[in-house]
Amino acid sequence: MEKKKISFSAEGFEIIFFLAATIAIHIIAAEITEQHHAATYVGTAGLLNVRRELIRYLLLRLLRIFMPLLSVLFTGFWVHLFRHEQLRPSKERVLLGLVLCLLCYPSAVKHRTGFEMQCGINGYHGIRPMQAISLLADVQRDLSESAKPEEQTLRVETARENYPYIRHGRRHSRSHHIDVYEFALTDARSEEPLAQIAPGDREALENICSYEEHTAAFFPHSGFIASFDGGGMDKVNDLETLFTLSYENNYVRRTVHPNESEMKNLTLIVERGGATIGSILMKNTQEQWFSSGQHTRCWLEMQYDGETVRVSNILEF
Repeated sequence: MEKKKISFSAEGFEIIFFLAATIAIHIIAAEITEQHHAATYVGTAGLLNVRRELIRYLLLRLLRIFMPLLSVLFTGFWVHLFRHEQLRPSKERVLLGLVLCLLCYPSAVKHRTGFEMQCGINGYHGIRPMQAISLLADVQRDLSESAKPEEQTLRVETARENYPYIRHGRRHSRSHHIDVYEFALTDARSEEPLAQIAPGDREALENICSYEEHTAAFFPHSGFIASFDGGGMDKVNDLETLFTLSYENNYVRRTVHPNESEMKNLTLIVERGGATIGSILMKNTQEQWFSSGQHTRCWLEMQYDGETVRVSNILEF
């Protein structure tokens, strides 16, 4: 009995490999570019992180654009190998790959750079890869210069902006709306963004307060933060240090803040024996009489950013 020979379908193999490569590279590019973030964008270490992220973005965009040509050439290599033919791509195969590259180009340039906010602050124009190249060039200029940027005294806060994208599902699955947030240090007075910061920087500034002043220096070309309060962006806790309470001669006294006229509902909370016995508005009052020796605790609270927050030390007497 004659055995049937298993025929190799070059066309089927090429189609399957091409689709698999397209889906894989699309998912990898989305995961790396849109979800990966460096720990900080502050200082020289931050610029190096930005440069690494931008180079990664540009390489992934190039891979996404030339993926059809690479896939066609790779499948052609395996087809020739299985057929024991010469391992040299035909002109038709190369031409087909280049045409597919042109078709993939519009979908490849639409992906986020990861620095949409900073590109907007710097006023770059053009398609996203061109903006990424402009930002990369400015980052390299800042890394090459040795002059220390001048510090500015600012009242700052943080803001976030959403740059969502849609990940399309397969034939019968739903598309997913993916939220991707970028964060910025903003001027508390004008609410204008000053520079993009990393999610890790945003966590360090979770308790920053717009009523306090800080010093910041910015790189002249890329616009990223060169230093914050003289160094990196360490943990900042303005809220619980806005005021200091002290107890002397049966009086609870508080310090005065230069911007307290802008604060809302500045209140002294008083506890005795673990129970709250008083909430005293302290907007125009710097001291309050209390007898000692009754296990009393007190602190200042105020309304900030829609929440009630503690803004002083906890005093016990």
